[in-house]
Amino acid sequence: MENELPDFIVVGSGPAGMTAALTGSMLGLKVKILEKSEVIGGTTSLSAGSVWIPNSMHSTPGADSDKKTRTYLRKTVGNRLKPELCDAFLKHGPAMIRFLSDTDVKFRAYPKHPDYFADAEGATLSGRALEPLPFTGASLGADFRRLRDPLPQIYYPGRYDG
Repeated sequence: MENELPDFIVVGSGPAGMTAALTGSMLGLKVKILEKSEVIGGTTSLSAGSVWIPNSMHSTPGADSDKKTRTYLRKTVGNRLKPELCDAFLKHGPAMIRFLSDTDVKFRAYPKHPDYFADAEGATLSGRALEPLPFTGASLGADFRRLRDPLPQIYYPGRYDG
């Protein structure tokens, strides 16, 4: 019902907000997403939805490790990343990718996508940068038109067709 109070309110329709809303929904909660913009998708829609998650189910077996990722992060981010936050990311990032694999939101590793600082110790040439698999926009019904338009560089034929 439209006037029913939600169990869970999510502010923002970017990747974190949408993931929180999906998680709440899967837990049986009535979810309401509040978005200040007229379009949904946040800035992730401008980056093709890519995420950087080391040691996920899509990593090449044996090619990555928490130790290697910590080295990379220490060399690129330095002391700005608190150890407890790094531990939480390394634990929950791959777990969220696994969790999402049971939904319509699925990812795969780019075949060749080096880490942002490819020469840094601990960097990998592939497996950490994940892209979402395409899905049928028709499943969104009328909300399809509310999606933020992609950058022209990532325009998909048929995106603007009725």
